[in-house]
Amino acid sequence: MSIYVTLDPDNVVISVVTVPNPSGTTVDEVFPGNPEYTASLIQVDDHPNIAVGWNGTRKGNSWSFVSFEESADYIAKDRIQKIADERFLRETAGTAVSGVAVLTDRTTQMKLTAAAVRAQRDASYSVNWKQSDGKYIELSATQLVAIADAVGDYVQACYDREAVLLSALTDGTYADAMLVEGWPT
Repeated sequence: MSIYVTLDPDNVVISVVTVPNPSGTTVDEVFPGNPEYTASLIQVDDHPNIAVGWNGTRKGNSWSFVSFEESADYIAKDRIQKIADERFLRETAGTAVSGVAVLTDRTTQMKLTAAAVRAQRDASYSVNWKQSDGKYIELSATQLVAIADAVGDYVQACYDREAVLLSALTDGTYADAMLVEGWPT
């Protein structure tokens, strides 16, 4: 039995063909009248578990193949996702601003923005704000704007750290240990 694959223009396996090989049957004999197709087939008997989605690399007249999970593309995409997940975790973890424990989840970010807009329109505006520890604190318009600005800066710092990590990934200086370092608190 012989195994053949066809590749897309990026050298990703798009089909796997197993050809029974009794008495030395050739691919041309299995697919008569289709020389373009048989010419596109690459024999990969040394990769018995090859599957659609594997990536091929040509070196001279020989090919090597790795599964998608082992490929550089997969590893890069996996690291990009891990960096984004870590940024989201840090972004929404909460922070302290002038001694006030502040939630930084997306809903709280929106509520803070709305409260700050109102506080900018009405200097006498104040609220009883629920802190991340569950306790309430009265905040003046000035405090609301300052906290909203600080949370906005904190969230932006999380995105800035994500950008630094992605840049390191792109230029090849990224190390897994960097994922937990350098985030704002």
